[in-house]
Amino acid sequence: MVNTPKRGIGAMSVTRLAAWAQANDMSFSAALHHSAEAGISGKALRGAAQLAELLDELRELMERTGPGEVIHAVAERTGYLAELVAERSHEADGRLENIAELEGVAGPTRISPSSWRPWPSWRTPTRSTATAPGCPS
Repeated sequence: MVNTPKRGIGAMSVTRLAAWAQANDMSFSAALHHSAEAGISGKALRGAAQLAELLDELRELMERTGPGEVIHAVAERTGYLAELVAERSHEADGRLENIAELEGVAGPTRISPSSWRPWPSWRTPTRSTATAPGCPS
């Protein structure tokens, strides 16, 4: 997602951003807003700004819509859907079907990110708690 579609953010820029994020005790996503301070310049700096804006938009979308719509927005706004459509292969068609199925299973129910809690560190999801009816295990 960092460089899809092409944003000019290469491996060196990703390494710099990750190191800067760690040194400043923040997430990679938050560090994107400080790309120049992290030593990113030129095309990579513009690409990092675009990615930061995209992630901000997707976070905002998460607060106002359901997970199915967020999944679709991520696939569309990252250019992944367009890439799969342009590929015109059986494999790409299967991936498109998988995304559509995931959107449908996720549904329109709005989940507030602030109310979601990950599994406690002492508990690992089991087959009975990790899968919903009708979902492959």
